This record gives sequence, structure tokens and C-alpha cells, in this order.
Amino acid sequence: AQPGGVGDVVLWGRSMGAVTSLLVASTREPDVKALVLDSAFASLKSLSLDVVRRGANGVPTFLARGALRWIRGSVRDAADFDIFDVDALRHAPECDAAAFFICAADDNFVEPSHGAAHHAAVATDLKEMCVCPGAHNTTRPRQCYARVERFLTRVLDGEDLPEVEAHRDPEAD
Repeated sequence: AQPGGVGDVVLWGRSMGAVTSLLVASTREPDVKALVLDSAFASLKSLSLDVVRRGANGVPTFLARGALRWIRGSVRDAADFDIFDVDALRHAPECDAAAFFICAADDNFVEPSHGAAHHAAVATDLKEMCVCPGAHNTTRPRQCYARVERFLTRVLDGEDLPEVEAHRDPEAD
């Protein structure tokens, strides 16, 4: 960092915070060096449809989509905001920051497939994914945090960067 300036920026977020971090790194702040994204959902639309699909047995998809359109219109009218704009997966290919993805194997809110989709979509080759036991709000195991620490150390120190994605610690999975 330059005197009086900011050094390397790392954003770490969980759930909506992870989505926000990815959106900031993709669309607003190209100087983000690395991201740690825990349980980032692909888009608010896909998350909403997943929740309805899992929780509303027997509700036809067309009704769920209709309800979501109604909610979208209501929010747009009341807040001048389109909930479908919360789409991190659409912007993930614009992200070239190193990225570490965390998800929980039994997450019944943000399914692990959302994290896998982000991992595949980001523009960087400096990426790693850790699938942990537990659910959405389960405390992540120490092994996962140790992997994050090793990843960030390598990224921030510029060490062994081509090997970052290949590194996996089976104990944390």
C-alpha cells in the first residue's frame, strides 16, 4: 500500500453478505484482492423459488412464479427496486478477485449448488471451495477456517498461485 493508502482489500461475507461482497467485487470495486464467500446464493429469484419448492409441497411452479412476480411488482412500486437485480451469478464472470467459497452440505436455505455455480462462473483461476458438514447457520469447522487462512496467505503473499485451486483438505470437506 502507498503511504496513507489502503492495502489489499479482502471481503468476507455470509449469505446476503457474500452476495453483496461478490457484487461489489464484480461491479463496483476492481481493487478487491480476494473474497471469502460463505453460502452465497446465485440470485434472489433462484433462492426464492428454491425455498418455495422445498417448503410448499404440492404448490405448482406456475403459482410460485406468479407469487414471485407479484412480490417483485410490489417491491418495485413501493421501493423503486427490482428484486431480480440481486443476481450475483449473472455478475460472477466479471469477478477476477481470488475467491474462496464455503457452503454447508445440509444447507436447506442456500443449497450447495449455488456456491458450486459461483465457483464455476467467476473469472479468476485463483479459487477454492470448501463443503462443510452442517446447515446454513452451523458454525464452520476449524479446518475450514484453516483452509481460508492458507488460501488468503498464498493470495496476499503471491505464493504458489497456480496451485491454489488444486489444494484441497479432505478433513474440512
